[in-house]
Amino acid sequence: MEKEVEEEEVGMVEEEVGMVKEEVGMEEVEVGMVEEVEVGMVEEEVGMVEEEVGMVKEEVGMVEEEKKSTPSHH
Repeated sequence: MEKEVEEEEVGMVEEEVGMVKEEVGMEEVEVGMVEEVEVGMVEEEVGMVEEEVGMVKEEVGMVEEEKKSTPSHH
């Protein structure tokens, strides 16, 4: 009799452990999703900044060309 009761209790504990592991797994998935979203957003921002830098460089290039085409008064 005693052994059967112990086995049942062990089985219940194992089930609880399994449930806890599932919850931990779900939390890990959520953390992974959050990390992906945040990283993705940062990468987008970096991309936008790079585009702005590119635009600024183009403007600088245009200004330099204007300087060349403008006759210098020497």
